[in-house]
Amino acid sequence: MRLSGLALVILALGHMFIMHVLVVIAGDEINFAFVQSRWGTPFWRIYDLLLLVLAFLHGANGARVVIGDYVANRTARSLVIGALLLISAIWLVLGIAIIALFDPNAS
Repeated sequence: MRLSGLALVILALGHMFIMHVLVVIAGDEINFAFVQSRWGTPFWRIYDLLLLVLAFLHGANGARVVIGDYVANRTARSLVIGALLLISAIWLVLGIAIIALFDPNAS
């Protein structure tokens, strides 16, 4: 959790700086064409993939700890954690698929 948290701080601050400071200074707009040009290079895909995976794993693990602290019944806790893992896995796979399968040459 500490390592993923530290990596997330660096990645998220970099993301915020790039998307909300540099883009505004350059006078660009964040739209499909911007994402298309950005994801045309492997660096940005890997950067966004790392941000997505670390955020999901960090957040899901944190939610698991909170559920463990506040849901006293073992059966209910197991069901809620199972639902959390299932939903997180589905969303994570969808996010990875979007980043991996996005075609920057499509119009």
